[in-house]
Amino acid sequence: MKRFFGKFVVKTNSAKTNYVVSTSEKVSSYYPETYLVPKENVLELGQVRNDIFFSESEEDADVPTFLKENKIITYMPTHRSFGKIDTDINLVFDFQELDQFCEKTGYIFVIKRHMYSSGYIPKQYKHIIDISEENIDPQFLLKYTDILLTDYSSCYTDFLLLDRPVAFYCYDLETYLKKSNEMYHGYFDVTPGPKTRNFAELMQSLEEYVKDPTLYQDERNRVLNVFYSSGNQGKVLEKQVTYLYKNILKI
Repeated sequence: MKRFFGKFVVKTNSAKTNYVVSTSEKVSSYYPETYLVPKENVLELGQVRNDIFFSESEEDADVPTFLKENKIITYMPTHRSFGKIDTDINLVFDFQELDQFCEKTGYIFVIKRHMYSSGYIPKQYKHIIDISEENIDPQFLLKYTDILLTDYSSCYTDFLLLDRPVAFYCYDLETYLKKSNEMYHGYFDVTPGPKTRNFAELMQSLEEYVKDPTLYQDERNRVLNVFYSSGNQGKVLEKQVTYLYKNILKI
């Protein structure tokens, strides 16, 4: 029902002809329904936002120094029904234990929460930094992240391009699947890393990654190829511009 009536909203707010850029054949398969465009208007040309992973730019100079000079674990979760069923972050993290872990291993734990997240993060911990209210581009944050921790957010699919460890903190998986956002893939099919259900399991997975960052590397590569075709796993800006000029604008 929502999708049917949503079509009229999309048409009202769209141009006569619309195109959507995708990253792989698999992604292209569900974009027509998602974005309400014809199959032929889905262009498998990659994501320009990820070009920053493969070169330095003027914007790199604006990235906070602490991200560049430390080993970084970033926690970047998604929302649960626009925050309606979010759990207070203090109920799923023991920040004192986490801070001690970072002290021991030499990491900084950076938190970039979704705008709908709930709970206050204590500021007394030396190795835990909440940047949720700061103006730091998420892609640059990923670029300088050594270990990514997420839950159901798609941010990890971009991070796979960097071939670095990912861990999944799915403490409320059943509730999320039942009451929150839809998924295009089976959760366990496309999450190349440990799926931790409580804080103790999470800490164990982080310990293992610190010792061996190559864990799950084959799985990461497999899932990367699901979301990004081989031709879209590097810089794509020039390819996109050339295609638009020749095939859309016909200049």
